[in-house]
Amino acid sequence: RPIAVARRALLRKAARETRKARGAKAAYLRRTPTDGAAEVAGPVGQLQRSIATGYGYAAIIVAYLGGLHPIGIIFSSLFMAALYIGGDNAMVSANLPVAAVRVFQGSLLLAYLVAIAFTRYRLEWPATHRRSTA
Repeated sequence: RPIAVARRALLRKAARETRKARGAKAAYLRRTPTDGAAEVAGPVGQLQRSIATGYGYAAIIVAYLGGLHPIGIIFSSLFMAALYIGGDNAMVSANLPVAAVRVFQGSLLLAYLVAIAFTRYRLEWPATHRRSTA
C-alpha cells in the first residue's frame, strides 16, 4: 500500500512537469505583433525567412561600450548604429568587403577592453637594481 501511494505521487509530479513544459512550449510558440518590427523597420523593409545574424555580436559590443549601464547602452547603441551605417556606405562607395567592417568593429571592442584593463589594473614593473660605481 505505501508503494502505491508513492507511485501515485510520482505520477502526479510527472504530470505536473509535463503540463508545465507544454505551457512553456506554447508560450514560446506564441508570437506577438512586434516580433518582426525591427526587421520591417530596418533597411530591408520586409521580413526574411532566414534568421538575421550578427545581432548578438553587436549587442555584446553595445553592452560593453555602454559600460553595462542602461543610459550608456542607449548612447553606445546610437554610436554603433552610426558605425553600421558608415560601414554600409564604405562598402558601397569604396568597395570594401563585409569582413573589413567586421574587423573594425572587433578592433573597437578589443581597444575598449584593453583600455578598461589598463585603467582598472595598474601595471608595475619590478624595480631594477643599479650597481653603484663607487
